[in-house]
Amino acid sequence: MAAVALPQPEIVTEGLTLPEAPRWHDGAFYFSDIFAGRVLRLGQSGHPQTVAEFPGNVSGLGFMPNGDLLTVLMDARLVMRTPPGGKPALHADLTGLTPFHINDMVVDAGGRAYVSQPGYDMWAERPERKPTDIIVVEPDGRAGIGASGLHGPNGLAIGPDGKTLFVAESGAGCISAFAIAANGSLSGRRLFAQWPEGGIPDGICLDDAGGLWAAIPVSRANLAGHGLGVQRIVEGGTVTHAVPVGAGHRALACVFGGGDRRSLHICTVDGFHPEQARAALSGRIERVALDFRGAGLP
Repeated sequence: MAAVALPQPEIVTEGLTLPEAPRWHDGAFYFSDIFAGRVLRLGQSGHPQTVAEFPGNVSGLGFMPNGDLLTVLMDARLVMRTPPGGKPALHADLTGLTPFHINDMVVDAGGRAYVSQPGYDMWAERPERKPTDIIVVEPDGRAGIGASGLHGPNGLAIGPDGKTLFVAESGAGCISAFAIAANGSLSGRRLFAQWPEGGIPDGICLDDAGGLWAAIPVSRANLAGHGLGVQRIVEGGTVTHAVPVGAGHRALACVFGGGDRRSLHICTVDGFHPEQARAALSGRIERVALDFRGAGLP
């Protein structure tokens, strides 16, 4: 059965380099502008405001129980902590746990963070891809390896009961799931879904009906194309719904937001290359109202 085609999203804001890591927190929408080195907050005014700036590329975001913002510094391989209205400070140094960049992150209700990494130099002309790890950062900043042998782990999500970690393995074109123990350790890896049509999942989020939504910026069938938009998949690998994004754009990540968590916010961009993205400023946030409600984290 063909996936249900959902409406074209509206453009919320644009003029960004590479928007990523969308998060809904405390009544506002947050996201990273990777190559601008900043974290932005989009409130009711509709105008994004910078809440943190860093000298380098930023990606994954999350929030501690007290409201402090955690931010991944990709190239520096650090996680920074910024209190509301305050200045960033080091939360965790991951340089000893990864040889290259770190990427996305999801933070659980207790402040424990799970950090993904591609496992290779993302910006190299011909990167050497190999299996890599998920890093776990405890609330006090202590860090270690949580799971190994993943292929390009990227987007991360935690189920509504806090007991399952979902990982978009971009390098394998699939979604894997791990059981989360009370101490945060990961075990029982299983395949949640292999993406059909050669889709390569990036940022992910969940709904309250058991579905997983993923931005698909690239398809193996057409690596030079603009991907498959955002798709909803259920365990086993059936795509049930699809959201198109603006013409000439790729979907990078998505999250449910709004007061009732029924608005899907989507980060989109034309191209990935740093110089191209900085020059074009084609990145934007798109949004569409859906009948589904967001669940879990982010």
